[in-house]
Parts: sequence; C-alpha cells; structure tokens
Amino acid sequence: MSDPRGNYSTGTGIYTAPVSGQYFFTSTFSLDCTDDGGPGSGAHTYIDAFLLTTGRTFQFYDFNTFANAGKNRMQYINIIANMDAGHEAKVAATVQFGQDDVDVTATGSFFGGWLIA
Repeated sequence: MSDPRGNYSTGTGIYTAPVSGQYFFTSTFSLDCTDDGGPGSGAHTYIDAFLLTTGRTFQFYDFNTFANAGKNRMQYINIIANMDAGHEAKVAATVQFGQDDVDVTATGSFFGGWLIA
C-alpha cells in the first residue's frame, strides 16, 4: 500500500482527495456465501456494489449472484470520478434476497485509486 499523504483511512475505508481532478478508482469484493443453518436454499438474487463519492454515487448490479450456499463470487468496480479537494470516496455493497450469510473476505478484496488528470 502506498499512501504518502495519508489520504486514506484504514479505520473508515474513506479516501479524501488532496486536490481537485479526475480520479480512477478500482475495487474488488471477494464474497463468500455461507450456510447459516436457517431456512432457504442460500441463494442470493443480486449484489448492489457502490462507489460513493461526495458528489455522486456509482452503482453496479450483478444479478443471479449465488446459486447456493458455499459459493464464492467476485464483484469488480472500475470508475473515473471527478472530485474536488476534500471530497471523499468509499466502496460499499449490499446483497439482497437470500437466506444465508454473505461475508466479504480479506483475501482478494481491495480498494485503490489515483489522480489521473
């Protein structure tokens, strides 16, 4: 990890733009569907993945995500966003219409970005 100006908070997962410009952001979520022993097949219909910035929300859908429990799924985000100095960016995801737990795993998950113009 390289963050020479300290603009990324590992505690909150928020990046704060040091200068105005266009930023390229990339993220991967490694998601694990685990059987919690409850009713249902463990299937989850879709994932909503978000890049949330101070000025705009970018949303990505992934339908028919998990066929059943015990499955792993990768969700990717790549976006160019205009940001002003002091604006913030973070990633988030929601998994909907399922019975079992979904965990974000540390292995294979990341969030990064850099100023491009």
